Amino acid sequence: MKKSAMACSAVYVALLIFSGHLVAAGEGYIMDAGVKISPSLTSTVKYDDNIFHEGIDETSSSIVTAAPAVNLLLDDGINRYSADLGFESASHTTSKADNYSNRFLTLSGHLEPSSRSRWDLSANIIHAVEPRGTGITEGAGDAMDEPLEFDAQTAQVSYEYGALSTQGLLALEVNYYNKNYSNFSVITEVMDFDSVLFGGMFFYSTNSKTDAFIEINQNAIRYDINDPSGSRDSDDVYALLGVKWEATALTTGEIKLGLQRKNFTKSDRKDFSGFSWGVNVDWQPLTYSTVSVNTSRNATDPSSYGDYINKSIVGISWLAQWNSRVSTTVGASYEEEEYIGATMGRTDDTRNYNAIIDFVALPWLGLSVFLELTDKDSDLEGIAFKKNVVGISLKATK
Repeated sequence: MKKSAMACSAVYVALLIFSGHLVAAGEGYIMDAGVKISPSLTSTVKYDDNIFHEGIDETSSSIVTAAPAVNLLLDDGINRYSADLGFESASHTTSKADNYSNRFLTLSGHLEPSSRSRWDLSANIIHAVEPRGTGITEGAGDAMDEPLEFDAQTAQVSYEYGALSTQGLLALEVNYYNKNYSNFSVITEVMDFDSVLFGGMFFYSTNSKTDAFIEINQNAIRYDINDPSGSRDSDDVYALLGVKWEATALTTGEIKLGLQRKNFTKSDRKDFSGFSWGVNVDWQPLTYSTVSVNTSRNATDPSSYGDYINKSIVGISWLAQWNSRVSTTVGASYEEEEYIGATMGRTDDTRNYNAIIDFVALPWLGLSVFLELTDKDSDLEGIAFKKNVVGISLKATK
């Protein structure tokens, strides 16, 4: 199956490149109908010293991945239609059972029937794996003989009313998500779920580059089968106030603060009601240097343990574009997860560090060297681990 996916994707990209109906146009190719086709191929070789996310007796492996993809774009300057198709095949030298073939298809469109109306539509389907020792198998990666596999589908429709030049703008959104595991049904079937989100935002422009907004949304999460401990079905409601700005002085960003309430349909699960926030700010003190800061706090569904996770995240990264061909990125983040409603108390602290050197070897070829470090602590036995990944990646585009 994995070889078949690779072969099909290679043939697909080759047909795109060598088709007689394509005309080279800088980045990508233009078909007779005006559709721009942009193929790419990313290949990575990396070494992972803890592929199962274990605290003791770690298993290491070299991993080789190949990820061909293609984007089709039709853009008339106002309306835009896009399709993305991609595969990712991975081979582990130590554990062949962890080889995988992920694939995805995304369709999207942006339509502006008038100066006051804008529609955005998207649909996405993926087939992917959940690496052993993550998600449902957290703390028990070596107990499974292969990774979990799942299929997920997303559909989103959003609508904006109001001319971009006016002070007020209304945005509405509907989002559907579905996730189903396809193996190890004995432990995974209780985690199959779908969710439907309805939301709205009202933007008020205080000047040409700054908007204040209010955001309200509700996400109904429903599981296919009840967990042995009882139904996990819940409704998440957010009410947030925020501000976003673009290129004001040296910064660009968005800050939103407010309340989240998570109500379970089963009365003996613990509901959540509390403060929630999301902050993303980019600071550019120099033309070639950007510092990004992000932080968030909310209650999320766990993969298998407790009623919900009270999660807080803070991160920082620094991007430096040294010249037209070389850039570097270094980053760090800290994540605290408090599991509420579990029979045994649990709090996790995770520290992530990364460093990347990007080099443009040719106009169509990029090279990246990267290092990723993870240090996770937990007061629940079997969860804590350390993990180091180092690798090199090549990306060819047209």
